[in-house]
Amino acid sequence: VSKPGAIPADRVSWEDANASCRATGKRLCSSDEWLAACRGPAGRRYPYGNELDVDRCNINQYGKKAGKLEKRPAGSLAGCDNGRGVMDLSGNVWEWTSTADPAGALRQLWGGGFANDDVDSELTCGFRKPLYQPKNQRHSGIGYRCCRAAR
Repeated sequence: VSKPGAIPADRVSWEDANASCRATGKRLCSSDEWLAACRGPAGRRYPYGNELDVDRCNINQYGKKAGKLEKRPAGSLAGCDNGRGVMDLSGNVWEWTSTADPAGALRQLWGGGFANDDVDSELTCGFRKPLYQPKNQRHSGIGYRCCRAAR
């Protein structure tokens, strides 16, 4: 459920994420869709702008964040959105996409997660090489986002 206050799914395999999206009449976002939502029309580096703001999204901040490192309810950090209502595209949980590697065995993930602190390579809107994981992997900090055709 992608609405303010919802707890993001976690420890979900690509296979389960794909089935969940299809069960709601949606689908996993492609990497192109995910990146377009994150960058916005201005082509931003982060969903909210071009400069990192460590207080805007749920990230580790180079190990300096106080308290537990864990996922947070969607939209719980003001300003961690793309300006058009799409929340938490940087940090919180990694997100599966429908996009496969060239061999078709792995799937792309974007967004970084709550424990990530490698801001230049993992928390940006795709200004790095994508992360790939096997479709059956379930790891802490990996969730998903569903897409649908524009109305």
